[in-house]
Amino acid sequence: MKFAHATSTLRFALAIALAAVALSLRLLLVPVIGMQLPFLSMMPVTGLAAWVLGAGPAVVTALAGYG
Repeated sequence: MKFAHATSTLRFALAIALAAVALSLRLLLVPVIGMQLPFLSMMPVTGLAAWVLGAGPAVVTALAGYG
């Protein structure tokens, strides 16, 4: 299911929302898994963004997760 027909604003907003959800989940899991592999939660989300939203939003997701 691709969002090719969606506006670019919507696709980039969804990319930022995906990054926010992944970062929130990562912060909730810090007491359980510690600080090892801090970007592990961003890998699947960036892949999902690339597959569903496209390359541009995937880059935004990766950059948002880095910061």
